[in-house]
Amino acid sequence: MPAWSAVDIGATGVLGVAIESATAPGTYIAPTKFFPIQSETLDFSLENIKRRSIRAVNDIIGVVAGRTHVKGDITFELTEDVLPYFLYASRMSVVKSGTTNFLYTATPTHGAIPTRTLSFTVVRNGLAFSYVGCVVSQLDFEATDNGVVTVKAAIIGMDEASQSVPTASYSATATPFGPGAFTIQLPTATTVYDMDKFTFSVNDAATPEWRLQAARTPVYIRYGERTVSYKTERDFTTRTEYDSYFKGVTAQAGLSVVISKGANNSVTFSIPSPLPSSYDLAQLNAQGTLLRSSVEYDGVYNASSAYSYQIVVKTQEAVTLP
Repeated sequence: MPAWSAVDIGATGVLGVAIESATAPGTYIAPTKFFPIQSETLDFSLENIKRRSIRAVNDIIGVVAGRTHVKGDITFELTEDVLPYFLYASRMSVVKSGTTNFLYTATPTHGAIPTRTLSFTVVRNGLAFSYVGCVVSQLDFEATDNGVVTVKAAIIGMDEASQSVPTASYSATATPFGPGAFTIQLPTATTVYDMDKFTFSVNDAATPEWRLQAARTPVYIRYGERTVSYKTERDFTTRTEYDSYFKGVTAQAGLSVVISKGANNSVTFSIPSPLPSSYDLAQLNAQGTLLRSSVEYDGVYNASSAYSYQIVVKTQEAVTLP
């Protein structure tokens, strides 16, 4: 009979994160922040080379150990105490200010190499897996029908190893944003009330880079072209945006989404030049169909602000960089 006591479920899992030293990316640091997650798919990717040389055998004749890296997604409820850790490992410049109440202002940068990397520790069935040299390739912020905002972070990393199982501790006060927390402005300073869900995405297309060296792990992870988008569904009540901005190929004068639980606990996404790239109108297909529109905006670089988007976090979380 199998040892049933050795079988476990996802409820006992743990995930923690730490920011790595700027001078030693890929060197493991034990978690400094634990947080609840909805799911994770972090994985050690192994690209073995299967040998099929001709030698009177029609089979794989051997395997050469190939290149390795880490990839996967982490999905969690948006809270203001967790988000700054992911911003530091994104293609952003993060400016921290304040003492008790902190303000993190994240502005996109344009270089190829991230300034910070992360160590993730995942405990599965009582066993610890450490993923090091990790950067954020893409962030998707999604508000669904129930009004709770979730974040999916696409991760690219360098290596994985076993570590000691950490003792996890969680914030007793951090709660996700939900209904009643939203102020959406389009254009900026004009509040709109006709959106019921959105997905705000920043994709910096991170890619592991290998070189000939005495290791199979990447020498670094670099960023590619950036794509910024905001997708939403709106009640269709006027042709103004459809005609003037979508058909007219003209950017709106700013888009701002403020998600707040109070004066010092909020997350704000802003796109200074949102250009409608698609505008799908509801068709007349049933008597009871509500007439709505699905709109996607591109975040276009704005010369006046010198960025295509910005994320601002207000929190009591004091992130310390090693």
